[in-house]
Amino acid sequence: MENNPAKKLIVGLDVSKEQALSLSKNLPDDVMVKIGLKLFNSYGPEIVKEIASMGRNIFLDLKFFDIPNQVADACEVACKLGVSMFNLHALGGAEMIKKSRERINDWAEKTGGEKPKLLGVTILTSFDTDSLNEIGIPDNNIETAVKRLAEIALKNGCDGLVCSAKELTMLRETFGNEFLAVTPGIRRKTDNLGDQKRVMTPGLAIKSGASHIVVGRPIYQSNDPANEAKQIIEEMENAK
Repeated sequence: MENNPAKKLIVGLDVSKEQALSLSKNLPDDVMVKIGLKLFNSYGPEIVKEIASMGRNIFLDLKFFDIPNQVADACEVACKLGVSMFNLHALGGAEMIKKSRERINDWAEKTGGEKPKLLGVTILTSFDTDSLNEIGIPDNNIETAVKRLAEIALKNGCDGLVCSAKELTMLRETFGNEFLAVTPGIRRKTDNLGDQKRVMTPGLAIKSGASHIVVGRPIYQSNDPANEAKQIIEEMENAK
């Protein structure tokens, strides 16, 4: 796993184009940024290319979920954009993930390009047991659903998972330490939880086995985002 704590921080850019470019320019070196639905749907692939041209690593967080061929096509497009990692939703099933893995590998073989890391999303950190029951997933324990989806993702070609830090110990015990574990829902003790339900502090997430943590609002809504990022990096470093 990565030892440089700055490389473990991913900053969500759910902001305007101007803010996204400013953050990408001014955040500490080696910090990755996350382009999600808001920014991508507002500005399209060009915002990805513009930020990538700065030398900033990008996590493209669009959670691909469709029929296998459509998702495989989308994965090839993500490869061409030059992102460092992107994700799909493990609820799409084994065939969708397999085809995505095959397409990424084929693209890299044909072009000589570096393969981005493929992550499988398990259960969103905004979900709790009541939320799962509401949509018809009958597990009384979120960990059961997370473990099932994680197994599907990792067995069929994902390099890692997007999951709550609260399930990390269970996932590491079950699947080992080789997969990437990207954890949203990270809040310092002084942060507002917002719409997150299953949260953890940066230090505890690292101790629990996170390879990367995702922090959005606490950084981009602060008066000094770069300094806020530095404090989170220090907290991760002290968690060793």
